[in-house]
Amino acid sequence: MKLLLFLLQVSLAVLSCSSVVKTFGGSGAFKQYDEMSHLHQDDGDGNCTTSIFDKLHNELLNATSSLHRLVEAAEAKGVDCTYEKTSLSVANAFLVYTQYDFSHGKNQAERTRAFQRENPEWYNGVHLPDSSTGLACAELNRTVEVLNRARQELEVLTSDPRLKRLPVPDHRMLGLQELDGYFYREETGKPVFPGGYDQGIWKYWYGFPTDNETQAVVDLGQDSGELSISIATVMPINETYINETFLKFLRSRLDYYAGFGLSVSIYTGCRDVPNWLITKYPDIELFMASGCYYNLDVPVLDLLWKRILTAVYSYLNHHPALHSFRLGNEVWFGIYGNKTAIPQVTVERWHSWLETAYDGKLSDLNKFYGTKYEGFTQVPLPGSMKGGHLHPDSSYDPAHISIGLDFVGFLNNRSLSYWQNMISALKSVNSSVKTHIKFVDKGLFSPWAYGGVDRIAMNDVTDWVGCDTRIMPYPVQQLVTPNRDHLQYALDWLPAALGYTFMRTTADNRVVVDQEIHPIITSRDRNTSIAFGHVTAAMWVGHLHGLSMNLIWSWSRYPNGSASDGLFGSLLTQPQTLNDYARTMSYINAIADVVHALATAPRPVCLFMNGLSKRVSEKQFWDIFIDTFEALVFYGPQPAIITDFMLQKSATYLVPCKVLLVPYTSFIEETVLTRIASYFKSSNSAVVLVASTTPEQYPVFSFNERGIRHSASDLLWTKRLTRVSDQAPKNLLGSLLSFLTPVKRIVQCLDPDRQLNSENRGTQYPTWGLICRYAYLEKSAAAGPIVAVINTLTVAVKTLIIHTWVKGGGLMGTDLYMSQPINLSVPIEIRPLQVIVIQLHV
Repeated sequence: MKLLLFLLQVSLAVLSCSSVVKTFGGSGAFKQYDEMSHLHQDDGDGNCTTSIFDKLHNELLNATSSLHRLVEAAEAKGVDCTYEKTSLSVANAFLVYTQYDFSHGKNQAERTRAFQRENPEWYNGVHLPDSSTGLACAELNRTVEVLNRARQELEVLTSDPRLKRLPVPDHRMLGLQELDGYFYREETGKPVFPGGYDQGIWKYWYGFPTDNETQAVVDLGQDSGELSISIATVMPINETYINETFLKFLRSRLDYYAGFGLSVSIYTGCRDVPNWLITKYPDIELFMASGCYYNLDVPVLDLLWKRILTAVYSYLNHHPALHSFRLGNEVWFGIYGNKTAIPQVTVERWHSWLETAYDGKLSDLNKFYGTKYEGFTQVPLPGSMKGGHLHPDSSYDPAHISIGLDFVGFLNNRSLSYWQNMISALKSVNSSVKTHIKFVDKGLFSPWAYGGVDRIAMNDVTDWVGCDTRIMPYPVQQLVTPNRDHLQYALDWLPAALGYTFMRTTADNRVVVDQEIHPIITSRDRNTSIAFGHVTAAMWVGHLHGLSMNLIWSWSRYPNGSASDGLFGSLLTQPQTLNDYARTMSYINAIADVVHALATAPRPVCLFMNGLSKRVSEKQFWDIFIDTFEALVFYGPQPAIITDFMLQKSATYLVPCKVLLVPYTSFIEETVLTRIASYFKSSNSAVVLVASTTPEQYPVFSFNERGIRHSASDLLWTKRLTRVSDQAPKNLLGSLLSFLTPVKRIVQCLDPDRQLNSENRGTQYPTWGLICRYAYLEKSAAAGPIVAVINTLTVAVKTLIIHTWVKGGGLMGTDLYMSQPINLSVPIEIRPLQVIVIQLHV
């Protein structure tokens, strides 16, 4: 009871909390803890006895009281303590969670061991406590460390009158406006980057949380969220009955959350299939696709969803707390269930699609296939290509390629049509309603054609572009090439940077939303060693590469501290991850105009992405593409991705490119070949071919999209292309430097050892592992650019930040987080996972 009273007091004291970030100061104004430090030897590896737990628990209570008193004193002097209140909210939560984990440690330990046996790959490199109660002590240790860091920062801030922090604005999503791919607050004209937690307070599916429970999540950065509908919830009985009770409940939830300044998307789930639907249409369980647990070819689906979406949207009547509809979940576009049991309705659709694709000209199909079919109905559906994977033989047989291209094209079409019909139903009720689909980013850059997904084609259908991305701690590696050294990195930043760059540079100024971003996967709440700063670095990687809004996976604790199965991928596994996320989103919004400027800065270096190479599963292209992107990220400006689909539409996409890098590919579509050739011949910009390190079986661009050879005369110009061999990305960057000279960089982060070495004088080598972006704010160009740096490596690095307008040293800057001055005339050291945003003084 005493504990509950104390928690209530802390809750009331921090009720007005917002969210935020830990310090990023590069000048070292206050002592930094080692990122992997622990306050006690026994933080989960040994036996967390009752006496040890009680000692740590009392230590946390004392640390909470101490920081609370310091906050009161600071606020009396007019200091904004939003960040410290966030850390107090984290402590408030873990006072409850640690009690539960200590009391139920045995059950949780048994669950962890069972999960480890079932999923050993999830435990690669993960630190697991030996004892059943060890997690509770580990959580207590880390929570005390969270508060000590917050106290230390506030002490520095209040002791030096020259230091100050920018106020944290309201970044809740309700009422935001949309402009050129980002959200804005109309009253201020400032950009806003909403965040929050997947499932957050939305886990109460059949009731409401208390106001205090809702406020507690809002205080930790719950800006938006999500509700769900399905055929089973809206049409539980038959295809004519609409469950009005559910619609009333849906609207009541929107009303409730609007009172807290929150808005939501509605997910049109395709997992819950009612029994009546299966009984009446048994084919619906065969040949499923696109993250759905039913067959998309069954015609009744279009009719059902039209009725459902019309009823739902009409009933909600333009509710202000509804910001969008998410139409798909974790989409790969492959075939998921009952892959070989192909219903007649799908076969008929395949034949119809072929006839349309070939304009009824069977002779063309026979020419490409090398067959003698007498009708389109004789063409078998190649269901043996499981999941839509197409693996060409070494001879690049044109017939094999044509059949595969048609197969993945068909799979893409059946999914595209499904969502187009849903969007049409919504637009018929309100033409301004926003739609998006959550694609799985990790499949975007694999070499295999997962069902032929055409992400850019889908961009043209939905209003926003959406994804599901993982930015996990070392030693995870999601993208593998023969040249990659992933062990050098502290976080697996590459798939996220690639995914967001792809969406941002191909989406024509559309909002980029990630409604299931995973900065951690912690193996059923047992990884006690996630570094302070990991989540911070992960969120900055996302936002610097174009992310507009995110929901973190996930909020998985209940008020009593018990956990759902989602805890393994949740920020609530450890206090430092929750604290870093909430504080980081606050800091990003405190300098939102800076973040927006950095994310939208010019992209003069372009990288060609050949979707055709994916559709024919050309693995060599994707290895080179990934290596080249990894190298370019550390060059400076964010690279732009130019796809074959974009060039089929227009050559104007190449206009901003000062340098175009083309990974080796044997395949290229006719129009794309013509436009790259024209760019090469008529532009003052450079085109660089990143070639294979192994003997190439065919010259670059040998085949068209059907596997038919281009004429030798069409390829003569390729002989004059600058060629650089693919290699380890760090070495590849060094080989590319002399060819990137058309790019004029005002600000650079250089390796001081290589820069100052007499043998390398005049060659400007970027600091490897350091993401270095710069931009000007429109109204403050005279004050100099702003530069943001992130150290992705497991070791500290030194960098020399230079400005081409400042000669002879003397460059100064200000760390924007606490207005700390930084002397940039000498190299500065950046710790692993550290992020610094600096205003340069010119």
